Order: sequence, then C-alpha cells, then structure tokens
Amino acid sequence: MSMGIFGEDHSTTILVVDDDETVAAVTAEMLSRFGVNVLIAGDGVEGVKLFEEKQGAVDLVILDLIMPRMGGEETFRELRRRDRRLPILISSGLSEERLTDRFSNENGVSFIQKPFPLKTLVDKISTALGDR
Repeated sequence: MSMGIFGEDHSTTILVVDDDETVAAVTAEMLSRFGVNVLIAGDGVEGVKLFEEKQGAVDLVILDLIMPRMGGEETFRELRRRDRRLPILISSGLSEERLTDRFSNENGVSFIQKPFPLKTLVDKISTALGDR
C-alpha cells in the first residue's frame, strides 16, 4: 500500500460532488498532486450512488451546496445516514458565517468558501481527517 499525504497507511480517497465541471476538475487536479484518489460526481444523486458503490473506501467528501436534482443539504443528510462519521467539507460561494447555522449541530463538518486556494483546501482536509 502507498503512503498518502492525508493517510497513515493508504492513499486517501476523496469524493468531490459539484455540478460545476470546471470546479470539480480543478479540485481533482489540485488533490491529485498529493497522491489523492479523486472521485467526481456531478450532483447529489450521483454522489450518493458513487459513495454506496465504493463501500467505505471514501475518506472525505467535498460537497457543493447548490446543485440541481439533489442539493447539498439533502446530499449531506443522505451521506450521513450511510456513515455518521464521514468527514464532509461543504464547498460554497456563500460565506462560512451564513452556513454555520445550517450545520451547527453536526460533527465532522467544515466549510470552504469558493474560490479556494490549494493551501486552504489542504489545511481543511488535513484538519477534517485528523478529527476523524
């Protein structure tokens, strides 16, 4: 097994759920530089399905808040029904202050405001995985 930057004895797998193909592709490119396995879903329905298909292999989800078909909040609830300890990083153009109230009672949730620089993304992921 390979040693990943975000994991002790395995490569980290991150599921990026975002309907903006450019955001998803750029995020995947940034993470792949660190040896992260990146899975991409174009909306919440696809994200939940992919999460189920991978059966416990996903270490963290980066979840866009505003998406068609199944929005971020509903996707969040569906993912948490499947894994209560799953670290989820909510990604949005909205400020963190506006989002905190929506998720204030949830553990393992953090926020990152778009557009985000690589260092901020890495720091948020490291913190989220460290808290798990």
